[in-house]
Amino acid sequence: MKSTSYRMNENGDWVEMTAEEVQASFDKGDREREEKAKKKGHYCDENPQHYEFWEDGRSYHGWECSICDELIHTG
Repeated sequence: MKSTSYRMNENGDWVEMTAEEVQASFDKGDREREEKAKKKGHYCDENPQHYEFWEDGRSYHGWECSICDELIHTG
């Protein structure tokens, strides 16, 4: 099964990404993750802490960093 990635071009249209563009995107994400960890002294995604709360009758939950409380994922 082939996985396809898309990006928005300068005209606002969705176009399929080339393999090179996909790899460049992953590389950029890796560099940004490393730079952020250097500044903070830790990797937030390696220190997840689950949270859940209720507000106005709705349940909110996700994951945040147990060291600095940065939001990792919400759902």
